[in-house]
Amino acid sequence: MTRLACGLLLLCLGPVALAEPGKLLIVGGALASNNAEIHKAFIQAAPAEGSIFVIPLASGYPAGSAANIMQLMVNYGADAQRIQLMPLAVMDDPDTADVDEANWADNLDNPRVIRALENAAGVWFAGGDQARITALLRPDGTDTDTLRAIRRAFDNGAVIGGTSAGAAIMSDPMILFGDTLPSLFGAEAGEEAVTLGPGLGFFDYGITDQHFDARARLGRLVVALSMLPEQSQRIGFGVDENTGMLVHSDGRFEVLGEAAVTILDGRSASFGSTPDKAAASHMLLHMLTRGDSYNLLTGEFSIASYKDPTVGNEYNSRVLPGGGGIALPPASTIDTLGEALLDNSATSQIERLSFNDRGNLALYRFEQTGNSRGYWGRDDTNQARYSITGVIYSVETN
Repeated sequence: MTRLACGLLLLCLGPVALAEPGKLLIVGGALASNNAEIHKAFIQAAPAEGSIFVIPLASGYPAGSAANIMQLMVNYGADAQRIQLMPLAVMDDPDTADVDEANWADNLDNPRVIRALENAAGVWFAGGDQARITALLRPDGTDTDTLRAIRRAFDNGAVIGGTSAGAAIMSDPMILFGDTLPSLFGAEAGEEAVTLGPGLGFFDYGITDQHFDARARLGRLVVALSMLPEQSQRIGFGVDENTGMLVHSDGRFEVLGEAAVTILDGRSASFGSTPDKAAASHMLLHMLTRGDSYNLLTGEFSIASYKDPTVGNEYNSRVLPGGGGIALPPASTIDTLGEALLDNSATSQIERLSFNDRGNLALYRFEQTGNSRGYWGRDDTNQARYSITGVIYSVETN
């Protein structure tokens, strides 16, 4: 049959179906071994055919880290024959005496590695230091053949997941490192302000951050957004520990696991950050929990059916103590916004303080407007959860 005849035959048969891109599972770190929801979500998102590879490149204990992850996947129903270690690492695992895993970096350009990865059904990036991943797979911001193979697998339907460092690399740029107070007030010797670098860019809707509420990273995400050159890029997604964003190919993500995913939208905000003083006003803040979903293309929310609206049906009716520091009981950000603001008829604005040992003060202001919404309910595990949308968030520093 001639090429022309083949072409005519294809036209008669109609358009050729193309594979849909795969899903992303972005986990905020500290993924518990008993978090069945997240572990099973990754396994179930993988196509039925093909291997699932664990890449321990970020880890300082690559062999042990990979072995633990692989065993958990098997425990949650994956076929042990499908789950394979992809030997890519830059650190020697101190717990293995007979192997220097740092030599696994030599596998980067191995044709068998590239071929295996481009046919993968899933790829999981272990936690550790995200800079190790990008330094090997995307040096100087340029894709290696190995990374291009992973991208081809993703384009053909493979699920790409990761926790901690494996979550940070999902965006491009990504957050390399940095703590909140040095980011807000300027870093002195021994401190690290937020620093951006090239990520892998599988998630192209904004910057991803991890260990978000446990390490109080709301302030550092503000500064990270202010560093982006285009106002239209200034949106961030902070994923809490033991919590995941399952991102579907249609641009929708759902929240899995223990805590919250924070969406910080600065695309219409004002930023006044300098190297030693951060300021931002009128950012839009949303916090979603288990069962909620968000359309990254339209900005529409779908709140889990077990939650009821709080605005107009507030539980609290008195102003709760503000301030900051150790004299106040610890509370998550989402519980603070629920109990003190969106589930509280006594106030439409709250302020919280953070400070460093040099006397610098940061004021976080949260404002409820007519577009703000709160929700509360107990899920099927009897865990009480809030969801918050449309809160105005501003930061001032002295």
